[in-house]
Amino acid sequence: MRHEPEGARLRRVLRQRAFAVAFLVAGVLVFTWPFVRAPALQLVPAFVHLVVAWGLVVLGLAAMARALSRGEPDAGGDEDERRG
Repeated sequence: MRHEPEGARLRRVLRQRAFAVAFLVAGVLVFTWPFVRAPALQLVPAFVHLVVAWGLVVLGLAAMARALSRGEPDAGGDEDERRG
């Protein structure tokens, strides 16, 4: 079993497509929750929830972008090379 630093493992997970899909689904659920819950949230709590959810989504997207930019290339090669 190979040992890798925790930061490298986290970057590898953040680069996975499955993580991006799960992040998208979780983001949609978090954004729609104040509108579908019963009883409905009042205006101020719903606004606070949406602002916090938006902030978390932005932080998650920034973490994924940083992991992609600092990651080493995949073993399969560049996507443009496969097209040509």
